[in-house]
Amino acid sequence: MTQFKDGIMKFLIFGYLLALLTSMAGMEIFSVLIVLTTLFFLVTGRYTFKFSKLTVGIILLFFLSHILSIILSPYIQSTDFIDYLRKARWILYLFIIPIFLKENVENIVKYRRVFLWLLLLVSIYSLVQVFSGVDFFRKTSYYKFQEIYSITLWRAKGFYTNTMTYSYIMGIILSFLFPFVLRNWRSDKLLSISYGLTLISFFLGFTRGAWLALVVTFVLIILLFYRHLVKKTLVCLISGALILLLIPGMQARVLSILNPEDLSRLHRLNIWKANVEMFKDNFYTGVGLNQNTDLTPRYFDKLGIVQDFYGHGHNSFIQYLSTTGIIGFFTLILFTIYFLVVTFKCIESHANFKEQQILIGLMSAQIFFILGGLTEALIIDAEILHWYSLTISSIIYLKHRKEYVQP
Repeated sequence: MTQFKDGIMKFLIFGYLLALLTSMAGMEIFSVLIVLTTLFFLVTGRYTFKFSKLTVGIILLFFLSHILSIILSPYIQSTDFIDYLRKARWILYLFIIPIFLKENVENIVKYRRVFLWLLLLVSIYSLVQVFSGVDFFRKTSYYKFQEIYSITLWRAKGFYTNTMTYSYIMGIILSFLFPFVLRNWRSDKLLSISYGLTLISFFLGFTRGAWLALVVTFVLIILLFYRHLVKKTLVCLISGALILLLIPGMQARVLSILNPEDLSRLHRLNIWKANVEMFKDNFYTGVGLNQNTDLTPRYFDKLGIVQDFYGHGHNSFIQYLSTTGIIGFFTLILFTIYFLVVTFKCIESHANFKEQQILIGLMSAQIFFILGGLTEALIIDAEILHWYSLTISSIIYLKHRKEYVQP
């Protein structure tokens, strides 16, 4: 029976790791299987876990703000309540995934090399897309994005649905692995090669918000935990910037970040204005979860904005401000700050060096998610949320391990 159970756990771990890098459908299937399996063992008394009351309170408060925004929204029909609640189920998973991590940590650790191999294969495939514009697994169209020295480049998306999702998920992974690369890049060849190729494919995604988020994340992590590397970091940043500015095609993309007349920047500003106006009209609970997209044209008309491009809030915090109101916005800020503080305290007080490195990686991933969310509404991207949920679940588990397991 023990071997059978162990086999099931290994299957779920490998399946979820593979899905996290390749398939939204797979993420949904394996996350549900993990939740159901964990609940079964929890109910039968084989799994135990002790959550701190404050952690439970923060998570439930955050989930409650979603319920309020759905129930009190004038734009969501009562028949659709369940469908919209499903979009917030990742928050409830934070009560289940930490338990799965605790009970299967030994098996999970065994798959760390497998993950690096999978990451290597995904990054190679993405680079093939960059130079060929061909997706061998999905019938999706590409467009010529950039030409550098007569070489045509396409924006790749790996196995995900779009380039933005690929860029930000790779950014989370690169942020998490950063502390391990700083320490082991000479001794761990697989880590170095996987990381290097992923970093290249990330930058060739040409997603400027993700670029900035990753660079700032690296700088903050260096300043917080590796101050002896400040000079080397400065040299790397200057060298990297010069290299990018010397390449004609990349130069235009980098300089566009500083251009106040850049079209995508102007589009975002207009979308932000519309979402802030929605918040003003629906102060407490917002227009309803994910309702801002369809309402944006109406608010463009109200503000006298002429623009065909619209969509979600293009900022995680503005997205929550307009769709869940001041209540949801406040609970999002509280949720975000709480887990940053928990992570930092665990890092400062942790005697186990390996787990401390993991915690720094989790801190790094959170910082990237927050910074990336300033230009994209990462908080509503289902694929990215799987990664963020896993990040927060890992923090909850390590907090539990520090408080209740280790002496």
